[in-house]
Amino acid sequence: MDRARRGHVVDLTDDDENAQSSNKRTRSHQKASWEEHEGKVLFSYPPKEVAGSITLTVGDLACLREGEFLNDQIVDFYTSLLRKRMAPREAERIHIFSSFLSKKLESKGSEHDVAKWTKGVDIFQKDYLMIPICKALHWTLAVVCFPGAEAMSVPCTGRGSSLLTFPCILHFNSIRRSDPAVFRPIRAYLQREWDTKRRGTDGPRSFGEKEVWGGTPRCPQQDNDCDCGVFMLESLERMCIDQPEMGLLQLMQLADAGGYLDRAHWYTTEDVAVKRASIRNSIEAIGKEQVPPVDVSAYL
Repeated sequence: MDRARRGHVVDLTDDDENAQSSNKRTRSHQKASWEEHEGKVLFSYPPKEVAGSITLTVGDLACLREGEFLNDQIVDFYTSLLRKRMAPREAERIHIFSSFLSKKLESKGSEHDVAKWTKGVDIFQKDYLMIPICKALHWTLAVVCFPGAEAMSVPCTGRGSSLLTFPCILHFNSIRRSDPAVFRPIRAYLQREWDTKRRGTDGPRSFGEKEVWGGTPRCPQQDNDCDCGVFMLESLERMCIDQPEMGLLQLMQLADAGGYLDRAHWYTTEDVAVKRASIRNSIEAIGKEQVPPVDVSAYL
């Protein structure tokens, strides 16, 4: 039987008070210890000599606690992990950008810096470009589908008499909000990349609003204010899993049937609930592979 019930007053024994006091001291000590090591570097992944290496610190681990907002480092770590896990064929078709791309696209005068990020990569030979976006403390995912495909339009019965164009940009947002401003800098980026790297050999081409359609598909929705980053990573990973079966023809057929890609039941809230633990486990496993090994669990 419970020792305390609603509406009843329970006197604490000396043992109870001592136990509570001990627990408070333990939690206080753990917090002080964690704050003391907040800036401690755990490891870099991939190793520092590899381009795009992400350095994780003890402080980054706090983002993986329940109720916390994912930061750039955790997001970029996990996308790096996904790149490594992709089969060669998938890697040929998909390009996952750093979370800093969207911030650079919003900054004036950053065109030269952004151009260097795809040195040696022809994004127009990719089928999908994955762009994590963090705007106003909210993570979403933009996916550019078939950026190098010849521009085409198909009737879209779900949108009246309008036409759906390809290439296109899909914006996965876990709070069911359409944000047209997301598409503008991405279209401008595609235009700059084409003019810089392809115009000389393939001629001029436009990536304006008429040529590159942008839409917000139906996707799983969060029921709190902190899990947007986890939802974004789950959507990104699902796109990587589903993409071999999502050719241009299938994408056109889905769009024609309903106007939007319907991914409302793509995954469940239970899948999202275990994502944080999955990322923590991955970080712990990589820590053990370091020389010397890093005991990540000591800071979780």
